[in-house]
Amino acid sequence: MGEIRADVVIVGAGLAGLLAAQVLDRTGCRVVILEKSRGVGGRMATRYFAGASFDHGVQTITARSARFRECVEGWVRAGVASPWYTRTLSDGERTYYRGVPAMNAVGKHLAEGLDVHTGALVTAASRQGGRWRLKVEGADDVEARFLLMTAPAAQSRAILDAGGYAWKSEVSQALHGVSYVKMLTVLALLDGPSGLPEPGVLEPAGGEPVVWVSDNAMKGVSALPALTIHTGSEFAQRFFDSPDEVRVPLLLTSIQPHLHANVTRTQVHRWRYAFRREGIGGPCLAHPETGLWFSGDAFIDERVEGAALSGLAAADAIVEALGAGSPASE
Repeated sequence: MGEIRADVVIVGAGLAGLLAAQVLDRTGCRVVILEKSRGVGGRMATRYFAGASFDHGVQTITARSARFRECVEGWVRAGVASPWYTRTLSDGERTYYRGVPAMNAVGKHLAEGLDVHTGALVTAASRQGGRWRLKVEGADDVEARFLLMTAPAAQSRAILDAGGYAWKSEVSQALHGVSYVKMLTVLALLDGPSGLPEPGVLEPAGGEPVVWVSDNAMKGVSALPALTIHTGSEFAQRFFDSPDEVRVPLLLTSIQPHLHANVTRTQVHRWRYAFRREGIGGPCLAHPETGLWFSGDAFIDERVEGAALSGLAAADAIVEALGAGSPASE
């Protein structure tokens, strides 16, 4: 096998990785993104079965900061996002956006023109001769001056440990302090309209066993009546490894009183790193002496916006390091 050479290699094609890559690409950097899944967008994901479409990860996007609001407005102009509904909260009115035609459209849009390798499972990252070398299962190695890790903290640690990385103690301690919440998602096909109230969202009181139900047909995602059902974290922790015939009936029974139709088929998706519980202070984490950065939902906050801003912050720092002639560029 050969190798792919780049200025920057990014592990993870979620929003943090894609937005960082766009910033770096505009500077003329050679950027390569490695994503273990078959598609891009991370938790902004869409799945299809039995003729129906389901947003099965993050359901909405909100924008509170000026920088991220500019991103979202750009996606609206590009036709890959649109306002879904608005709520009046204690701090003012908030607009919730959806992807068009589905949530994965945003990631696909951001990936256009970038060198993204999907289905690329990184097994190890090591420092060799002042540069990074990443081992990719069944594919060429990738070699680069700088490395940006946007995967969940546990996965990033495992990749670096496998490459024998000599951890800086404060970086290691920070990553070990990150924890995540599990979630189970049931995708349910219906035999008729769900009967959920406009705009097609149900948030049961208490958040257990179900925290969220979304009608993908009312949302404009699916041509057929189809629900996305997100569990609460306690239910997910208890039933994460249970068979579907045990956990699915419990969830459907809890929401059936709210439905005007019957569930005919289901699929279950397990989110091991659905949302982070404990994060790291600051917008990103860096070990510039070795050309290593971390960004993603472990920083700022657990929302889509937090991950996006973290990716942008890391990209800004890498651009500065490139211009300053960081030791990692030797």
